[in-house]
Amino acid sequence: MLYSITTLGYCDPLGTVQSDRVANYTMVLDLDHNKKMATGTSRIVWHNPSNQSVRELKMYMYLNSFKDMNSTWLKPTRGQVFGSPLGEREEHEWGFVTIDSIGIDGGASLTEGIRYIQEDGNEDDQSVLLIPLPRAVRGGDSIVINLNFRAKLPKTIARSGYGGNDFHLFVHWYPKLGVYEQNIDGEWGWNCHQFMQSTEFYGDFGVYDVMMTCAQELVLGASGCLLSETTNPDGTKTIRYLAEDVIDFAWCVSPELEEYIDQWEDVQIKLLVPRDHCAMADRYMIAMKHALQYFNDHLGKYPYPGITLMDPPFHSLRNGFMEYPTFATAGTVYGMPRWFRGSESLAVHEFSHQFFMGVLASNEKEEAWLDEGFVTYYEDRIMESLFSEHSSQIDVLGFKYGNSDLSRQEYVGMRDHSNTAIARPGWELSGDYKGIVYAKTASMLKTLENYIGRDQMDEMMRGYYEQYKFTHPRRADFMGVVEDYLSEHVTAVEKAQYLRFINQCLDSSDTADYSVVDLTGNGVDILRKGELQLPVVIEAVLENGETVREVWQNDTNSLHLDYEDDVVSVEIDPDGQFVMDLNVTNNSYTREKTKFTRYLTKGMNWVQHILQSTSFLL
Repeated sequence: MLYSITTLGYCDPLGTVQSDRVANYTMVLDLDHNKKMATGTSRIVWHNPSNQSVRELKMYMYLNSFKDMNSTWLKPTRGQVFGSPLGEREEHEWGFVTIDSIGIDGGASLTEGIRYIQEDGNEDDQSVLLIPLPRAVRGGDSIVINLNFRAKLPKTIARSGYGGNDFHLFVHWYPKLGVYEQNIDGEWGWNCHQFMQSTEFYGDFGVYDVMMTCAQELVLGASGCLLSETTNPDGTKTIRYLAEDVIDFAWCVSPELEEYIDQWEDVQIKLLVPRDHCAMADRYMIAMKHALQYFNDHLGKYPYPGITLMDPPFHSLRNGFMEYPTFATAGTVYGMPRWFRGSESLAVHEFSHQFFMGVLASNEKEEAWLDEGFVTYYEDRIMESLFSEHSSQIDVLGFKYGNSDLSRQEYVGMRDHSNTAIARPGWELSGDYKGIVYAKTASMLKTLENYIGRDQMDEMMRGYYEQYKFTHPRRADFMGVVEDYLSEHVTAVEKAQYLRFINQCLDSSDTADYSVVDLTGNGVDILRKGELQLPVVIEAVLENGETVREVWQNDTNSLHLDYEDDVVSVEIDPDGQFVMDLNVTNNSYTREKTKFTRYLTKGMNWVQHILQSTSFLL
């Protein structure tokens, strides 16, 4: 092993300010693991980032989405989440978050005036709280709010919750301020949407100083750095974590987790892994170190002093597969074979969110593609550099499958491409959310990389990351970087083609299917079905042995080519640049061979597959 099992792993805060630190929380919590409830206090210091006076606050109250079936998040599920029926739950298996008292530091109580608000008309939804203020917070000023609250976990429905044997995951769990910002029209206001399906994070950057008291036998992990751990006379322990320049805070406790700690440069890597999953520890650690190095080389340096990866026990697997600032959850099962790399890929995916959900912190409710799509693109690249291009997911008995192959297949394999515009709020997306937001975006970025080159793609993405880290960039910010970069590095015609392609992917459901329609003598007929387009290469092999390549600019939907000699074969996009072609099996055409040649070729292919499949016996 390249690391050690430990019971305590401290890390040092960076000591530098990286964000505006608009919303800052100091929390003191007591966990009653029998009641599945954390009770505590929260002191919130909020700085008004605008030049406007603010007369009310808005808070996310996410856990109330799991208090009954009437919430906006649960209603559309019809009682089924991840295959789990919810209709027969007992009362104690639901969750909630409630504020028992709230007031201004040294001033008036606000408790009587608070009320839940809804934007969708569902009066039963309690995921957003409105807090009127007795006096306005002027632009540039601050306000200090003190509140007492209780966070009761549900038996896990999705991510936040508890499972067997005292496993607890506290995510989306505390009263949390929304984001006061300018909208695309330049108007200031609270961005604080209800918790709806297909929506996740949005929060302001700040500092979280959190003290948690729990039973001594529980292993605790959290966002940020472990600062101290003390044992109390009553058989409990108190643990303090500090997370700086983050948009949220998450934590977990369980008696089943073991702690593994190692370093990548000055970053502490902490794994929390169930005992029956300990064989995955070295695999996770290798993947995490590789991802840290890859981002350092291709996008930017990880800006936090530590990262914690928690692999939940099998009975709480639905608590996995998610990202939180400096804290991510993976997922695997006992005895995961090494030829299947899905668990490593998942860990890399969730870690990659640290750069897009965490540092750039785009609005995942309104523009999820700026996070999930970019993360999928980098997950594919990282996994393929760790293993290989076509075996980063599966490599067994000669069968190989890569991450980019999977992303492309998730897009092109969608049953219906008629409603696949990417750039929409999460609550407006219907159908295959993953195919649209994750796979289509990743395939779009991969296609752009193929056309402009990986080094150029890296340079452009580094510019985007460095310019907008810790600022909540939107589509216009990303597209501005793309347009500026292309203006300096490609021709005006190419720039127009690439920008049209990106905007087609974002705003429309346009697709493309290239095909060779006919090959007769020295003539070739080619067709593009659909309006999604970029120039593509046409490669023809002639009877005289010559190979001819030319670029079809795609200014029409069909193309006829005549060559100086008879054509033996022709192929559209032979280098696979245009990843989003819905069907690549019709991209090539070879003139009819003799029966003997056809059978000989088939026989050679069968022998090759047999040798590959049995090579592990040699």
